[in-house]
Amino acid sequence: MMTNFSEGASGSFFFFTADQHYIVKTMSHSELRAMRRILPAYCRHMTANRASLICKFLGIYALDLFNHTEYFSVMNNVLLPPE
Repeated sequence: MMTNFSEGASGSFFFFTADQHYIVKTMSHSELRAMRRILPAYCRHMTANRASLICKFLGIYALDLFNHTEYFSVMNNVLLPPE
């Protein structure tokens, strides 16, 4: 399903879907808290500015495995070239 991945400067991993349309990014707990803090303003901005070039977060998830929680977000790839 995922064709490639890379590690970002923050140490987060980025996974791209096979069609390159979506990105799955791991998040630290502090990034999760920051996102939850700005979420109301982000939603207002994205609703008012539908053509915004800011990446569109499609979901933020937590996966619990073996007493460890990994957080990750799914977003569209704003750098995808036009078809």
